[in-house]
Amino acid sequence: MQSHDRTRGKTAGERREKGTPLLLASASPRRSELLKAAGVRFSVIRCQVKEKEFAGRPASTARFNAERKALIAARRRPEAVVIAADTVVFRGKILGKPADRAEARRMLEVLSGRTHRVYTAVTVIFPGGRKKITRVAMSQVKMKKLQPETISAYLRLVNTLDKAGAYAIQEHGRMLIDKISGSFTNVVGLPLELLKQILPELPRFSENLLERGFPSSAGITGLCPQGPRSSARTPGRRLRPCATAAGGPGVSAPGSCPG
Repeated sequence: MQSHDRTRGKTAGERREKGTPLLLASASPRRSELLKAAGVRFSVIRCQVKEKEFAGRPASTARFNAERKALIAARRRPEAVVIAADTVVFRGKILGKPADRAEARRMLEVLSGRTHRVYTAVTVIFPGGRKKITRVAMSQVKMKKLQPETISAYLRLVNTLDKAGAYAIQEHGRMLIDKISGSFTNVVGLPLELLKQILPELPRFSENLLERGFPSSAGITGLCPQGPRSSARTPGRRLRPCATAAGGPGVSAPGSCPG
Protein backbone atom coordinates (compact mmCIF):
# COMPACT_ATOMS: atom_id res chain seq x y z
CA MET A 1 0.00 0.00 0.00
CA GLN A 2 1.24 3.42 -0.82
CA SER A 3 0.17 6.29 1.40
CA HIS A 4 -0.11 9.87 0.14
CA ASP A 5 -0.18 12.01 3.29
CA ARG A 6 -0.15 15.72 2.53
CA THR A 7 -1.98 16.88 5.64
CA ARG A 8 -0.39 20.08 6.88
CA GLY A 9 0.84 20.40 10.44
CA LYS A 10 0.94 17.58 12.96
CA THR A 11 -0.28 14.36 11.33
CA ALA A 12 0.55 11.69 13.89
CA GLY A 13 -2.26 9.48 15.14
CA GLU A 14 -4.23 10.47 18.19
CA ARG A 15 -5.96 8.34 20.79
CA ARG A 16 -9.67 8.79 21.20
CA GLU A 17 -10.82 9.54 24.74
CA LYS A 18 -12.74 6.72 26.38
CA GLY A 19 -16.47 7.02 25.77
CA THR A 20 -16.15 9.33 22.78
CA PRO A 21 -18.59 8.22 20.03
CA LEU A 22 -17.08 6.93 16.81
CA LEU A 23 -19.09 7.74 13.68
CA LEU A 24 -18.73 6.45 10.12
CA ALA A 25 -19.93 9.09 7.64
CA SER A 26 -20.75 6.64 4.87
CA ALA A 27 -23.73 4.56 3.82
CA SER A 28 -21.44 2.01 2.16
CA PRO A 29 -22.22 -1.46 3.54
CA ARG A 30 -18.72 -2.52 2.52
CA ARG A 31 -17.07 0.00 4.85
CA SER A 32 -19.41 -0.89 7.69
CA GLU A 33 -18.69 -4.59 7.27
CA LEU A 34 -14.94 -3.97 7.34
CA LEU A 35 -15.21 -2.11 10.64
CA LYS A 36 -17.57 -4.72 12.09
CA ALA A 37 -15.27 -7.58 11.11
CA ALA A 38 -12.38 -5.75 12.77
CA GLY A 39 -14.34 -5.51 16.04
CA VAL A 40 -14.87 -1.75 16.03
CA ARG A 41 -17.86 -0.21 17.79
CA PHE A 42 -19.32 2.62 15.74
CA SER A 43 -22.51 4.07 14.33
CA VAL A 44 -23.37 5.43 10.90
CA ILE A 45 -24.41 9.05 10.43
CA ARG A 46 -26.68 10.25 7.63
CA CYS A 47 -25.41 13.04 5.37
CA GLN A 48 -25.82 14.30 1.84
CA VAL A 49 -22.72 15.21 -0.18
CA LYS A 50 -22.42 16.14 -3.83
CA GLU A 51 -19.17 14.55 -4.92
CA LYS A 52 -16.69 16.44 -7.07
CA GLU A 53 -14.23 15.09 -9.64
CA PHE A 54 -10.86 16.58 -10.56
CA ALA A 55 -10.00 15.23 -14.02
CA GLY A 56 -6.79 13.22 -14.05
CA ARG A 57 -6.25 13.70 -10.31
CA PRO A 58 -7.62 10.62 -8.53
CA ALA A 59 -5.86 11.19 -5.19
CA SER A 60 -7.04 14.82 -5.03
CA THR A 61 -10.58 13.74 -5.93
CA ALA A 62 -10.71 11.12 -3.19
CA ARG A 63 -9.18 13.51 -0.64
CA PHE A 64 -11.60 16.35 -1.43
CA ASN A 65 -14.70 14.17 -1.22
CA ALA A 66 -13.63 12.35 1.96
CA GLU A 67 -12.95 15.65 3.70
CA ARG A 68 -16.31 17.11 2.62
CA LYS A 69 -18.16 14.11 4.02
CA ALA A 70 -16.25 14.26 7.30
CA LEU A 71 -16.74 18.01 7.73
CA ILE A 72 -20.50 17.81 7.19
CA ALA A 73 -20.83 14.97 9.69
CA ALA A 74 -18.55 16.69 12.23
CA ARG A 75 -20.69 19.85 12.17
CA ARG A 76 -23.70 17.77 13.12
CA ARG A 77 -21.92 15.70 15.77
CA PRO A 78 -19.07 17.86 17.13
CA GLU A 79 -18.64 15.66 20.21
CA ALA A 80 -17.70 12.60 18.15
CA VAL A 81 -14.73 11.25 16.25
CA VAL A 82 -15.84 11.13 12.61
CA ILE A 83 -14.46 8.81 9.93
CA ALA A 84 -15.18 9.39 6.25
CA ALA A 85 -13.74 7.87 3.09
CA ASP A 86 -13.94 8.15 -0.68
CA THR A 87 -12.75 5.62 -3.26
CA VAL A 88 -11.68 6.33 -6.85
CA VAL A 89 -10.83 3.85 -9.61
CA PHE A 90 -8.34 5.19 -12.16
CA ARG A 91 -7.27 3.85 -15.55
CA GLY A 92 -6.16 6.80 -17.67
CA LYS A 93 -9.18 8.64 -16.31
CA ILE A 94 -11.40 8.44 -13.25
CA LEU A 95 -13.99 5.69 -13.54
CA GLY A 96 -16.90 6.62 -11.33
CA LYS A 97 -20.15 4.83 -10.66
CA PRO A 98 -21.79 3.75 -13.93
CA ALA A 99 -25.10 5.34 -14.89
CA ASP A 100 -26.49 2.09 -16.29
CA ARG A 101 -25.56 -1.48 -17.17
CA ALA A 102 -24.27 -0.50 -20.62
CA GLU A 103 -21.79 1.92 -19.07
CA ALA A 104 -20.81 -0.69 -16.49
CA ARG A 105 -20.00 -3.10 -19.33
CA ARG A 106 -17.87 -0.48 -21.06
CA MET A 107 -15.93 0.17 -17.85
CA LEU A 108 -15.19 -3.52 -17.36
CA GLU A 109 -14.07 -3.76 -20.99
CA VAL A 110 -11.66 -0.87 -20.39
CA LEU A 111 -10.24 -2.62 -17.29
CA SER A 112 -10.08 -6.10 -18.88
CA GLY A 113 -6.56 -7.56 -19.01
CA ARG A 114 -5.02 -4.37 -17.65
CA THR A 115 -3.74 -2.97 -14.37
CA HIS A 116 -5.54 -0.04 -12.81
CA ARG A 117 -5.20 1.93 -9.60
CA VAL A 118 -7.61 2.27 -6.70
CA TYR A 119 -7.28 5.27 -4.40
CA THR A 120 -9.12 5.67 -1.11
CA ALA A 121 -8.85 8.76 1.06
CA VAL A 122 -9.61 8.45 4.77
CA THR A 123 -10.41 11.54 6.82
CA VAL A 124 -10.75 11.55 10.61
CA ILE A 125 -11.99 14.64 12.47
CA PHE A 126 -11.62 14.72 16.24
CA PRO A 127 -14.16 16.25 18.67
CA GLY A 128 -14.69 19.97 18.35
CA GLY A 129 -12.81 19.97 15.06
CA ARG A 130 -9.55 20.33 16.99
CA LYS A 131 -7.71 18.12 14.52
CA LYS A 132 -8.30 16.75 11.03
CA ILE A 133 -6.16 14.06 9.43
CA THR A 134 -6.49 12.86 5.83
CA ARG A 135 -4.42 10.12 4.26
CA VAL A 136 -4.70 8.45 0.86
CA ALA A 137 -3.89 4.83 -0.01
CA MET A 138 -3.22 3.49 -3.49
CA SER A 139 -3.40 -0.14 -4.61
CA GLN A 140 -2.88 -1.64 -8.06
CA VAL A 141 -5.37 -4.21 -9.36
CA LYS A 142 -4.70 -6.43 -12.35
CA MET A 143 -7.81 -7.70 -14.10
CA LYS A 144 -8.06 -10.98 -15.94
CA LYS A 145 -8.76 -10.89 -19.66
CA LEU A 146 -12.54 -10.78 -19.49
CA GLN A 147 -14.63 -12.54 -22.08
CA PRO A 148 -17.99 -10.94 -23.00
CA GLU A 149 -19.86 -13.80 -21.35
CA THR A 150 -17.88 -13.31 -18.12
CA ILE A 151 -18.82 -9.64 -18.02
CA SER A 152 -22.47 -10.52 -18.68
CA ALA A 153 -22.45 -13.07 -15.86
CA TYR A 154 -20.87 -10.60 -13.46
CA LEU A 155 -23.42 -7.93 -14.31
CA ARG A 156 -26.20 -10.41 -13.56
CA LEU A 157 -24.69 -11.32 -10.19
CA VAL A 158 -23.63 -7.91 -8.88
CA ASN A 159 -25.34 -4.53 -8.69
CA THR A 160 -22.55 -2.46 -10.24
CA LEU A 161 -24.37 0.88 -10.34
CA ASP A 162 -23.24 1.89 -6.84
CA LYS A 163 -19.62 0.87 -7.34
CA ALA A 164 -16.73 2.94 -8.67
CA GLY A 165 -15.29 1.22 -11.72
CA ALA A 166 -18.35 -1.06 -11.95
CA TYR A 167 -16.99 -3.83 -9.73
CA ALA A 168 -16.40 -4.82 -6.11
CA ILE A 169 -13.47 -7.03 -5.18
CA GLN A 170 -15.46 -8.63 -2.36
CA GLU A 171 -18.45 -9.54 -4.55
CA HIS A 172 -17.48 -12.36 -6.88
CA GLY A 173 -14.19 -10.58 -7.45
CA ARG A 174 -12.45 -13.84 -8.36
CA MET A 175 -14.38 -13.74 -11.66
CA LEU A 176 -12.54 -10.54 -12.63
CA ILE A 177 -9.32 -10.09 -10.72
CA ASP A 178 -5.96 -11.72 -11.24
CA LYS A 179 -3.98 -10.06 -8.44
CA ILE A 180 -3.59 -6.93 -6.35
CA SER A 181 -0.53 -5.04 -5.18
CA GLY A 182 -1.09 -3.05 -2.00
CA SER A 183 -3.87 -2.91 0.55
CA PHE A 184 -6.77 -5.30 0.06
CA THR A 185 -9.05 -3.27 2.33
CA ASN A 186 -8.24 -0.16 0.31
CA VAL A 187 -9.73 -1.86 -2.76
CA VAL A 188 -12.82 -2.78 -0.72
CA GLY A 189 -13.20 0.90 0.18
CA LEU A 190 -11.60 1.58 3.58
CA PRO A 191 -7.82 1.09 4.06
CA LEU A 192 -7.82 -0.13 7.61
CA GLU A 193 -4.05 0.08 7.89
CA LEU A 194 -4.23 3.86 7.43
CA LEU A 195 -7.14 4.14 9.86
CA LYS A 196 -5.09 2.26 12.45
CA GLN A 197 -2.28 4.80 12.00
CA ILE A 198 -4.69 7.67 12.63
CA LEU A 199 -6.52 5.98 15.54
CA PRO A 200 -3.88 3.78 17.16
CA GLU A 201 -6.18 2.41 19.85
CA LEU A 202 -8.22 0.52 17.25
CA PRO A 203 -7.57 -3.20 16.63
CA ARG A 204 -4.71 -4.48 14.49
CA PHE A 205 -6.84 -4.69 11.42
CA SER A 206 -4.93 -6.53 8.73
CA GLU A 207 -4.18 -9.83 10.49
CA ASN A 208 -7.40 -9.88 12.50
CA LEU A 209 -9.65 -9.13 9.55
CA LEU A 210 -7.98 -11.28 6.91
CA GLU A 211 -7.84 -14.30 9.21
CA ARG A 212 -11.52 -14.05 10.14
CA GLY A 213 -12.83 -13.20 6.68
CA PHE A 214 -15.79 -10.98 6.06
CA PRO A 215 -19.25 -11.31 7.58
CA SER A 216 -21.86 -12.42 5.10
CA SER A 217 -24.71 -10.24 6.36
CA ALA A 218 -24.19 -7.61 3.64
CA GLY A 219 -23.56 -10.09 0.85
CA ILE A 220 -19.78 -9.89 1.09
CA THR A 221 -18.20 -13.05 -0.26
CA GLY A 222 -14.62 -11.99 0.41
CA LEU A 223 -11.22 -12.71 -1.08
CA CYS A 224 -8.09 -13.31 0.97
CA PRO A 225 -4.37 -13.30 0.25
CA GLN A 226 -2.83 -16.71 -0.41
CA GLY A 227 -1.40 -18.35 2.67
CA PRO A 228 -1.83 -17.82 6.43
CA ARG A 229 -1.29 -14.50 8.20
CA SER A 230 -0.67 -12.66 4.97
CA SER A 231 -0.18 -8.91 5.30
CA ALA A 232 -1.82 -6.20 3.21
CA ARG A 233 1.72 -4.99 2.52
CA THR A 234 2.52 -8.01 0.33
CA PRO A 235 3.56 -6.49 -3.01
CA GLY A 236 1.70 -8.86 -5.33
CA ARG A 237 -0.96 -11.34 -4.23
CA ARG A 238 -3.20 -13.63 -6.19
CA LEU A 239 -6.60 -13.96 -4.63
CA ARG A 240 -8.68 -16.90 -3.52
CA PRO A 241 -12.13 -17.17 -1.93
CA CYS A 242 -12.11 -17.11 1.87
CA ALA A 243 -14.65 -18.39 4.35
CA THR A 244 -17.01 -15.91 5.96
CA ALA A 245 -17.47 -15.46 9.68
CA ALA A 246 -19.79 -13.71 12.07
CA GLY A 247 -19.36 -9.97 12.26
CA GLY A 248 -18.06 -7.86 15.08
CA PRO A 249 -19.97 -5.58 17.41
CA GLY A 250 -20.35 -2.57 15.12
CA VAL A 251 -23.69 -0.79 15.36
CA SER A 252 -24.85 0.30 11.93
CA ALA A 253 -27.87 2.27 10.82
CA PRO A 254 -29.08 3.17 7.34
CA GLY A 255 -27.48 6.28 5.94
CA SER A 256 -27.31 8.29 2.78
CA CYS A 257 -23.67 9.37 2.44
CA PRO A 258 -22.60 8.32 -1.04
CA GLY A 259 -19.83 5.75 -1.30
